[in-house]
Amino acid sequence: MLALTPVQWFVVGVLGLLYVITCLRVAMLARRLGRKPVAWFFITLFFTAIPAVAVLCRRSKQPSNEPDESATTCPHCRQLISRAELNKAAAVTRCPRCGMAFDDEVRPA
Repeated sequence: MLALTPVQWFVVGVLGLLYVITCLRVAMLARRLGRKPVAWFFITLFFTAIPAVAVLCRRSKQPSNEPDESATTCPHCRQLISRAELNKAAAVTRCPRCGMAFDDEVRPA
């Protein structure tokens, strides 16, 4: 179940109402153009919801800014550097981002 506050549920309800009103407007336009309004209502209702559901349900591809145990921070540029990046070369002595020399505690073991 979604854990939303009452205000958030209100916003969801208002957006849902606006969505149904938009579907009704498309149906009225279809009727004026001599098309089947019920069919166009459901076409609008279901097919415009597919992209919305896809966007809402997909996971973010942006990297997290939270450091993990396999990352370290450059003392000069403060950028996160993965241990895998540091271990690519046996004797990494410089930050791959800013080029400044590492202190002893930053170098890979």
